[in-house]
Amino acid sequence: MSDTESPSRWVPDIPASLGRVARAKPKILVVEDMDVVLEMYLRTLKGAGYDVVGCPTAAEGIEAIAQHRDFDAALLDFSLPDGTALDIIPVLLDNRPLTKALVVTGQDDEEVPAQLMSAGAHGYIQKPVEDASLLAGIGATVRATQAWRVALGQKGGDDLPTSEDEEMLMFQTQSINFDIRHGLARLQFIAGLSPVQTITAWRLLWGDPDQRIAELLGCTKRTVKYHVSQVLARTGARSRSDLLRVLLEDAGVEDPWAKS
Repeated sequence: MSDTESPSRWVPDIPASLGRVARAKPKILVVEDMDVVLEMYLRTLKGAGYDVVGCPTAAEGIEAIAQHRDFDAALLDFSLPDGTALDIIPVLLDNRPLTKALVVTGQDDEEVPAQLMSAGAHGYIQKPVEDASLLAGIGATVRATQAWRVALGQKGGDDLPTSEDEEMLMFQTQSINFDIRHGLARLQFIAGLSPVQTITAWRLLWGDPDQRIAELLGCTKRTVKYHVSQVLARTGARSRSDLLRVLLEDAGVEDPWAKS
């Protein structure tokens, strides 16, 4: 893991009133093996207006994913008696690809956050977890799940974040009305981009050269070249300029500039 990817806590920046529920009773899957901690999580989340399903093992968490079709987020302890969060996240993405996961970890290993992001986790928070951090993380994770569902037309208008909750960045032309930010968020968890790689992809979409990206990330151009190569390899883009095509095709939007 590089020095640009080692925050003690990272939750994706989803503008929102953190902890405030966007609609009645979003459902949260909680997987935690310590009874007292699990009860604390369930009590805090219920008090904030969430519907929760608690599980003490990875196996029971995977079973809950199969049984419930409407999770808005998953809160996963990293270390479990029968595995880790890395065993649950792929199952969640396979069965509920729009449902995002927040992982709680006490691991000191700097590689763990990178593994979580590569596996498709939406974010992670470090132990010990205070109520405010828990609600902030879950609030952002639920909103990210719901925002993409709205973008895909899977939810009604009541679920749409208000202008105060989310500033929408739209890519608009005569024949395109496409939310690049949602598209990039989807690409992040599908392609398994790390936070730094996601920022790199964002700057590539703006046409920034390596030197500018290096200045923004606080790293060398050599490191930027590595991140760029990873973005292209993971997304299947043929070049920097091809990244927009990947986003448009994934969203089912016809590229008006494509050559016939």
